[in-house]
Amino acid sequence: MHISLRIGEDKANVSLAGGTLAGRAVASLKGAGLDPFIVTKRDRPVEIEGVEVLVEPDEPHHPLAGVAAAIRSASELPVIVLACDLPLLPSAYFAWLADHASGTVIPCPGGQAQPLAGRYRPGDLEAVESALREEASAKFAVAQLSPTLVGDAELARF
Repeated sequence: MHISLRIGEDKANVSLAGGTLAGRAVASLKGAGLDPFIVTKRDRPVEIEGVEVLVEPDEPHHPLAGVAAAIRSASELPVIVLACDLPLLPSAYFAWLADHASGTVIPCPGGQAQPLAGRYRPGDLEAVESALREEASAKFAVAQLSPTLVGDAELARF
């Protein structure tokens, strides 16, 4: 099983405030009126009642592998991505992302892109898969998409 080296266990099932990290992420997305699904590897089972689980390929082990699987699964729809280890992002942020007219949108608190808490277009799949093949970092790969970057001033309202 793949575990977090810093936490010492699979992050999705870590307990936090009476639930799990994955459960809090799902609740945040549902609170935004979205219909979330979970993307995970076969060796990292996550179960939340009423939530579909999509198993991504075993390789590569890269943060963008789940993004690519989600984009493929959503077909022609944009995808809102939220990593389970970002459990404190508010539902209002995700509701805003869902309504955002622009294409790819990535938050940049403190000037640091957070590619696992953003909105991706179906057309981003080719670039994300290319980054996976090249083993590029998630931040480098997302920069190639020319996303709308959301800075501190705009994020402060959430």
